[in-house]
Amino acid sequence: GLFGKRGGGNRGFGGGGDDSSGGGRPKAPGLKGIGIIVGLLLTVWILSGIYIIDEGTRGVVTRFGAYQSIAMPGPHWHLPYPIESVQTVDVSSRRRITIGYQAVSAQQTRPVLSEALMLTEDENIVNVQLAVQYQVSDAAQFIFEFVDPQQTLKELTESALREVVGKRRMEFVLTEGRAEVAQQTRDLITSVLEEYDAGIEVVEVV
Repeated sequence: GLFGKRGGGNRGFGGGGDDSSGGGRPKAPGLKGIGIIVGLLLTVWILSGIYIIDEGTRGVVTRFGAYQSIAMPGPHWHLPYPIESVQTVDVSSRRRITIGYQAVSAQQTRPVLSEALMLTEDENIVNVQLAVQYQVSDAAQFIFEFVDPQQTLKELTESALREVVGKRRMEFVLTEGRAEVAQQTRDLITSVLEEYDAGIEVVEVV
């Protein structure tokens, strides 16, 4: 009925005469019916833009793929897909990368000698294992500045560690210099991350 279809009238087998009402033949869709359907679809599309950001996360809102804004925890609305979209980033959890070893399980690790073996100033080779804990400090930079932020941080950390170890003697690295090597490696990593606006904050280097 909304689309203007008439109820058909049945003719008897022997019935003659003219059906002047045109019963049984559909007419053009009614504007009211089309309007209701379009309105329902539009409402569903608009409501699809509602989203909630959890505590400890940030929402990076993009419009046609370009950065638009940061959404804080709570309910929000954005222009629905495909105009805008939201990507959530955990900014509260501590993440971790390792150099020189990999965690096999919670209690077991295995060495990665291609990362661990480093040359010291006095041309000795030391086996160095290092862990970096970090957090996301800027969700937008973390997403947009690097294709793979964690791999970038890992490569940067290994490079910084090799530079620091290469300026120290073996005995110093293996004994009283451990804390100094870790601190100088952290300082070097931090300075590079700030220069490139990576959106990463180094929390601890061990």
